[in-house]
Amino acid sequence: MENLYTRSDFLPFVANQGVHIIEIDISQAGGLLEAKRIADLARIFNIPVATHNVMGPVATIASANCAAAIQDFIGHETFNFKDGMRAGEGDLIVYDREIIADGHIQLLNKPGLGLDLNKDIVSKYLMEGEKWWG
Repeated sequence: MENLYTRSDFLPFVANQGVHIIEIDISQAGGLLEAKRIADLARIFNIPVATHNVMGPVATIASANCAAAIQDFIGHETFNFKDGMRAGEGDLIVYDREIIADGHIQLLNKPGLGLDLNKDIVSKYLMEGEKWWG
C-alpha cells in the first residue's frame, strides 16, 4: 500500500484486512509519532509494516529511526543516490559514518536523528532574506 498517509487513510484497509503489508511514507505521514501510530494500528491486525521513502538522506535516517521502533517492521525502501548515500564533505548532512553499509542503514546512538545539516550546502538553498538558524 502506497499513497496513503494518515491513520484514517489506512484504517479501512487495515480493519478489513484488505492488505497483507502496509507501507508508510514517514515523510508524508504527519511525523514520526503518527507513523508509529499507523504501525501500531497495523500491529493490532497482525499486518507487517515497511517504509516508503524516495526522499534524501534526512528522510532516510528519519524513516530508519522510526522503523527501529516498529515491532513488525519488515523492510525499508530508500532512494539510492551518490554512490550508496555517503555523507561526506559535499553532502547535505554530516554523519559520522556511511549511511548504508553491507545493505543496512547504520543508525547512530546520538540525540534526535543523529545527524547535522551541512551549513555550507544548506546555505546555498536559503530563500532571499532567509538566515541560517543553526
